[in-house]
Amino acid sequence: MKRIGKDLSAVIKIIVFALPLLSSFSSWSQGFGLGTNSPSEILHLYRDQNTIPGDVTIRYQTQAAGTGAITSGPLSGIPSNMGGVGTIAWTNPINADATNDTYATATLGTSNYLYSDVSFAIPGGATINSIDIEVEKSYKNNPTVILDAWTTGNINAISYTASAGTNRILIVAISQTNRNGTVETMGSISFGGQALTKINNTTQLDNDDSSLEVWYLHEAGIVAAGAGAQTLDMSNWSVPGDIEDEIYAVATYQYVDQTNPISASGSAVSGADKVASIQLVTPVAVNTGDIMLAIGAQADNRSFDVVPAGYSELFDVIHNDNRGSTLAVNEKSITAAGTEQPTVTGQAGNLEGMHISGVVINNGFGNTIDNVVQLYSGGTLIGVNLASGTAWTTTDTYSSYAGVATEAQINAADFGLVVSATVAGTFCTAQIDHVRISVTYTTTPSVFTDFASGLDLSSGNYVISQSSALGTSDIMRMNTGSITFSVAAGTFSDKRFKKNIVQLNGTLEKLKKISGVYYDMRVDKFTSMSFTKDRQIGFIAQDLEKVYPELVKTDKQGFKSVTYATMTPVLVEAIKELNNKIENLERKNKELTAELKAFEYLEQEVLEIKKTLHTISIKSSGTTTVKK
Repeated sequence: MKRIGKDLSAVIKIIVFALPLLSSFSSWSQGFGLGTNSPSEILHLYRDQNTIPGDVTIRYQTQAAGTGAITSGPLSGIPSNMGGVGTIAWTNPINADATNDTYATATLGTSNYLYSDVSFAIPGGATINSIDIEVEKSYKNNPTVILDAWTTGNINAISYTASAGTNRILIVAISQTNRNGTVETMGSISFGGQALTKINNTTQLDNDDSSLEVWYLHEAGIVAAGAGAQTLDMSNWSVPGDIEDEIYAVATYQYVDQTNPISASGSAVSGADKVASIQLVTPVAVNTGDIMLAIGAQADNRSFDVVPAGYSELFDVIHNDNRGSTLAVNEKSITAAGTEQPTVTGQAGNLEGMHISGVVINNGFGNTIDNVVQLYSGGTLIGVNLASGTAWTTTDTYSSYAGVATEAQINAADFGLVVSATVAGTFCTAQIDHVRISVTYTTTPSVFTDFASGLDLSSGNYVISQSSALGTSDIMRMNTGSITFSVAAGTFSDKRFKKNIVQLNGTLEKLKKISGVYYDMRVDKFTSMSFTKDRQIGFIAQDLEKVYPELVKTDKQGFKSVTYATMTPVLVEAIKELNNKIENLERKNKELTAELKAFEYLEQEVLEIKKTLHTISIKSSGTTTVKK
């Protein structure tokens, strides 16, 4: 681990790897560590939001186990229902253990607590930085759907079976035509002895007298009638024996609101009007999950040519015993609340006695919201209710909550979470797929022993410091274009590390072949290199390589760099060679100077002799006697 601390490239790689992780921590101290063989040592990438704002440091330190660690607690144990709030129990609470699309569920009303215990072992005396609670939840609605397809006929009593289902209604539509000057209506309909309820009846008295009726039987009546085939009796006409061209249709739907199962609105026109189409006079309200039926009838032996916009035609039948009668049912599944006012259009011709009935089969669609989300420890609820009060989504989604608890509460055997939900709508189901809690904590900070290094994010400098606080006892600072040191930087040069040692020579002559130059870096072309824009002095690597290839390095892309520090031995040897030349010149100069002084002395002697000879010559021309 100490070797990593001294290897600058390894340190930078660690920073590059871990910095994106630390950048997400904006409001607390946090660390990312690499352990060694000694459990008390760690190389720690650390961000302290409180004492070193904006800095990330790498610290080789000695510390107690667990300091600065992050513990995530996946769900453990078995959830169970608890009392205390709503009366609706959670079904299959153990399904909250894992995110696997199997659910703990609750239905209409306010649920009791779904309890999930989570196992933690936080070191004693730890500071809890955060508790993150996540609940993966959704809700599901069962919209009204057809259970048994429509069956049509013209017999007053038939054998009919309503399939097993949930919250069903049995619905009957009847179209009838005669020409006796009266409109016949159905007095009652029964299924297995259970009376149906009439919801809608439109009549028309003209050349072809006609009526359109809609009846239903809810779930309780279907159950009371008994399972299997039952008699559907439609024989109670107002004038028995005077019925012509009747058509009945029966179907079963499920997921229907039993409190308000069905509503309807109708319209009818005289045959004298001979209209091609007819629309509901009054729009009917619809809600999400409902089924809307547009039922058309007429007394002229003609079909309905045009299906109402947005609807699907389920059937369009004609019965012609004497006068001719038509019955058509069109269906639409409602996906958003609003109103419907459909129109039915008959086949061109002598249209008479046209009817439309708009029937809504009500679903009671709903949603789910949080009622309680709260931590639990020591046999009681702790903290505050974290419920958001917002509606759940229809797809599995994690919702996050921030809890508060002490180290002792978290370590308790029954530490966990309780969830209660309020479900609205008969066929809405609350679903919890997974619960998990994550605890972030630190113990008492340890003493940083060897060194600290890091990134000063506020100024973009890379710093190596001898102190745990950046900006104190910094020994190296690197930014774009420069590296500065506050201490001497050395390179291993012990003779014991080396072999094949050869003395440099001829360096002075080689230096004559090297030129120093001014230059600017091509910052605009090599934007990724972080070159400085300042004017530079240096060598051209290609020129230097011709003389001293050992001073030039070539990378994998072919770009060359100069190891300027390695020029020092060359310069030393060149200076020594120049010094030798200077010393030789100085020696020769001394010799010449000595010879010159000797010559000057002889010259002086010669002058003295000349003076003496001149004096003698003057005296010899007189009477003076020269004694020898």
